[in-house]
Amino acid sequence: MVWKKSERGLRMTGCPPQFSLDSTNIFLAFGNKLRIFSCTHGEILRTLEGHTEKITSINVHPSDPLIIFTASKDQTVRTWNLQTSECVSIESIGHPIAQMLLRPDISQVYIRTFDGIVFPYDLKEHVALPKIGDPDEKFIHFSINRNTGAAITDNKQLRVWHLQDPTSFQTYTAPHHLRKVCIPDDNQSILTSAGGMVYQWHVIAGPEFVDPSLRQPLVTAFHWHHTRISALVPTVDSQGFLTGGAEGVLVNWRFSGTKKFLPALKSVIIEISQSPDARFFSVLLRNNQFHLIDAVASSIVWTYNGVIRDLKTRPRSLAVDIKDRSIITTGTTATIQFIDIAQDRVTSFLDIASNNVVGRMENEPIVTNFAMSEDGSHFATYELQLEKTIAPVLKFWTKGKDRTWTLSLRVEDPHEDEMVSMSFGKDERMTKLITCSKTAGFRVWVEQKHWTSVHSGKFRGDLAATQVLFSPDSSLFAISFGHILTFWNPDTYQVVKEFSHQTPKKGKQCHLKRNINQNPAVSLKRTNPKEERPKMRSEQQIRRRERRKRP
Repeated sequence: MVWKKSERGLRMTGCPPQFSLDSTNIFLAFGNKLRIFSCTHGEILRTLEGHTEKITSINVHPSDPLIIFTASKDQTVRTWNLQTSECVSIESIGHPIAQMLLRPDISQVYIRTFDGIVFPYDLKEHVALPKIGDPDEKFIHFSINRNTGAAITDNKQLRVWHLQDPTSFQTYTAPHHLRKVCIPDDNQSILTSAGGMVYQWHVIAGPEFVDPSLRQPLVTAFHWHHTRISALVPTVDSQGFLTGGAEGVLVNWRFSGTKKFLPALKSVIIEISQSPDARFFSVLLRNNQFHLIDAVASSIVWTYNGVIRDLKTRPRSLAVDIKDRSIITTGTTATIQFIDIAQDRVTSFLDIASNNVVGRMENEPIVTNFAMSEDGSHFATYELQLEKTIAPVLKFWTKGKDRTWTLSLRVEDPHEDEMVSMSFGKDERMTKLITCSKTAGFRVWVEQKHWTSVHSGKFRGDLAATQVLFSPDSSLFAISFGHILTFWNPDTYQVVKEFSHQTPKKGKQCHLKRNINQNPAVSLKRTNPKEERPKMRSEQQIRRRERRKRP
């Protein structure tokens, strides 16, 4: 099976999930694909494909349960028939779309581009209408309800207009920078500030809602979040609103003055939505994780774990669990994720270091190397801090009968310098782990009653080790030292054979990989594909060369 970026490991885009009209299904965007999940069991029912760029908005038809609309960075709005899974129409907008909202009467969609322009688009006439606001004005977020629209600018202003006449609007200035806006009803707007404050503005329905002395809206402030709020939506009954942010807590605010907190989640909340029947909340997290939450019981119904691609970790290791048919790689800075390729989801996580999962610190431990035994029963991880204020740690893990991992041993400073590679091997007697570092050679660890170090070795002390790998039958292990590849006996720890590139160059190193289709245990591969390969010599040339060497 080939794992292509376009097919597997897609990230859930920061587009709000949307429920079907009967609240039985939910729509999630994965890159340029739209997937439909069952709210009952969480399985993927179907996938809609057609967009060429990331989907940024999903809108459900307010009266037809078989029609949905999607917008994308590919500058198009697509209409889908859910019964046939086909795209029935494509509207070319002419701008990459950052946000799209559908008018309840289906006559128009409101578009916000990545340049900050907001304008209505007529779906019947297939034409863009005049933009909202001044010609040079840029909007960072907007919202509409049945009759009213509101948008916030990058200079602390709120624009409010009636959908029947978007050219005439009211302007209000806030004392703080605004980030999000929603409209529960025609008489008020809910806004969030950069500092975590929530403001209820009575701005829309006539002079009785405006302070005549200040000519500013009447404002009610709500405060619980300590940092920027990244998700804001009104509740379906228009009697409150939902917020979420860096704390990983979904807050259900009521205009009556009460609020309810749902279970804390292990990442930043970036999007929230509520089902039409008010039974469910959907929460999308920054770590590519989605939760469906029971609104009454305040409990998680099911979770979809997407593959995490964290640029800060820059993983150096990749392992395969053959029994579980999963790929293992690093997730966030100190977690390991087990990825089911067939289902395109993360089945489980292993928390290596207890880092702050909500607000990251500057110098958190990072997992840089790990390895798994062939039978999938043992696992080893190596973590360090970039500034090296805390000693590096090598950890040994054992899988129990319930398929959970338990920490068996923790070793600080396993080498004199940074560890670069490790590999498991197993014979009839015991399981071994070989670890190697940049300048301190390699060490052999053996599991008897406990993991212990039984041997350490070097090869030509001026050469740095780069990688270690056991053969499939554990009869040999190979270590690359710069441009030299060495094979070792795992019982005597003596060099059996060594190979070298003809012309070693600075920065050129050997790279080891398993070769499952041929007899050799490992194969030699150059890290630089442009480097010329050694010339192959014929048997006649080899005999001629040997005769020249004879005295």
